[in-house]
Amino acid sequence: MHLHGGTTLCSDGCANLQEDSAHCGTCDHACGSYQECVRGECSCVSSAQKLCDGNCVDLESDHDNCGSCDLTCSAAQHCSRGSCVANGTGGSDGSGGTMPTGGAGGGDTSGGAGGGDMSGAGGTTVASELTAAAAAPRRVAIKAPAAQ
Repeated sequence: MHLHGGTTLCSDGCANLQEDSAHCGTCDHACGSYQECVRGECSCVSSAQKLCDGNCVDLESDHDNCGSCDLTCSAAQHCSRGSCVANGTGGSDGSGGTMPTGGAGGGDTSGGAGGGDMSGAGGTTVASELTAAAAAPRRVAIKAPAAQ
């Protein structure tokens, strides 16, 4: 039953089915954790997450929803920036090496994932390289004023 002001009579009272998270779209249809009701549909509160099978997930890093809902990486892969990549690699910015020895990582600011299943260190960061460059001595050429 629709009531005055765009509300509907539900089991526990009047609800706006367009924005009530306990009655989203229809009476008694509750949105899940970290979700809100927007125009009668449950959606994720965080703009960085998407709704997949009723759950809010990060498509950039979720193993079972990598890049899109229901795209699952294999057991030998992990999700990095929305793509399934082989374990032991740093994803698109790093080159963490391959099993079993790992290797040097090297990402844009955080280093690579580095390492395989047995050993190997992650990469160096651009920040540490910048610190080393800042500590290096600098030479400045000073031009003498022209004679008049």
